[in-house]
Amino acid sequence: MRIMTSMVGAVVFCGQAWAQAPALGCIAPAPPALLQLTAPIRPPLPGCVDPRTKLSSCSAKVSDDYNRRIDAFNTDMSRAAKAADACIDQLQTYEGAVRDYGNCEIDRINLTMHPVTSASEPTP
Repeated sequence: MRIMTSMVGAVVFCGQAWAQAPALGCIAPAPPALLQLTAPIRPPLPGCVDPRTKLSSCSAKVSDDYNRRIDAFNTDMSRAAKAADACIDQLQTYEGAVRDYGNCEIDRINLTMHPVTSASEPTP
């Protein structure tokens, strides 16, 4: 797992782990591993750019430097988006496993409360 630094972030759960239940046949999913997702901070406009109109009076050197920082920001944002997508996929997988586990436990309870009788046993 990659953790980006110097960025604004939110803590979410990602990863995959499973805990075996006792001999009941149901497998309880463990929550995904904790991952710090971060989003890069957009570089501020240079002082030679009017923040209201976005018109520039910057030198070519200042403009080129700002454009390089924006390119790096876009690259970091693309990486952050891919990490977020992977985390969402893992969370959706976990959600399905929790649903399956819940249904397994419901079935187990139903079988306990209403046991299936064999064909050779008379029914009341």
